[in-house]
Amino acid sequence: MLLINLEIPEEEKFLINVLFNDKKSIKNQINLKNIDYGSIVKLASSHLVLPALYINLKKKNILNHIPEKLTIYLKKIYELNKERNKILIKEIKEISKILNDNDIDHIFLKGSSHIIGELYDDIGERMIGDIDILTENNKLINSYKIFKKLRYNKIENDFFYKENKHLSRLSSKKKIFSIEFHKRLLDKKSIYGVEPSRLLKTKLTIQKISIINFQNQFLHNIYNYQINDYGNLKSSYSYRSFYDSYLLHKKKNIEIDNIVIDNYLNNYLMIAKQLKVPIYKNINFKGNRLNRIRFNFKKSNKTFYKIDNFIIKCYRRILWVPKQIRELFINRKYRKYVINKIINSNGLA
Repeated sequence: MLLINLEIPEEEKFLINVLFNDKKSIKNQINLKNIDYGSIVKLASSHLVLPALYINLKKKNILNHIPEKLTIYLKKIYELNKERNKILIKEIKEISKILNDNDIDHIFLKGSSHIIGELYDDIGERMIGDIDILTENNKLINSYKIFKKLRYNKIENDFFYKENKHLSRLSSKKKIFSIEFHKRLLDKKSIYGVEPSRLLKTKLTIQKISIINFQNQFLHNIYNYQINDYGNLKSSYSYRSFYDSYLLHKKKNIEIDNIVIDNYLNNYLMIAKQLKVPIYKNINFKGNRLNRIRFNFKKSNKTFYKIDNFIIKCYRRILWVPKQIRELFINRKYRKYVINKIINSNGLA
């Protein structure tokens, strides 16, 4: 079978071993010679796992065996991220109280739910962008209005809010984290197991903060990357996503025997297996041969990688054209926005 035995760069093997090896000390299991630490930093940064890399290097007694400047750099990133996540917890508590005081059923999603659910040994491990919240559908707009009155402002246009899974992001000058109120979890509207009403009914409450339960965190983590971040479409992968799945499976006793392995999960598992990322044990799944060949080609051949990504980019743009044309006809504000954008981009303003 073509390109099944994928060659993984030493730097990537190093990252995989540090993040996913269960042993407390792996110094004798990894190659510390001839490692390009610059490439490791670039890889870990692109996958948003620099703080997790630092924590695991420390846990596995490797910090003394890597360049001192790298240790100092990673420690600084970790410390900044930890302080940021302390603020995250404070802001989550404030948001939760406001929603509860207004009798709005809700759950925190993604990184926020992982932090509140104590998925990590150290809160500095996880890099988080926004605070994602799912509310009951009939309270969604009311939730949005409440926070706008609290001087949270829209920071992006919402011409296609009916198509989007969440309302326009809200940001406050007095807060570090932006908020996204979700009407559903995924860009694809119908995925069994992550329906909004079901998630709210099965929520988990920790210290008066409601989060998506661990079983659904596991599913959402995979589907979020595969669908919302186009991992399935692009045949790409994320070590941050892999790491969250690994910890959920390992630490929260996820029951996975009854999970239906659909195409999204199948490809996610296939790529993890190809990269020798030991996330899952005792899961039977049938990897799609064509998807496996495509992934191996993209991983091994830069030209194919660029061509494939270009095709996917064009495909995604084409999907939006009918929606944009429709909006031009029915929405005067959108027409004005497009005209101004064209004028400004051509330097005519």
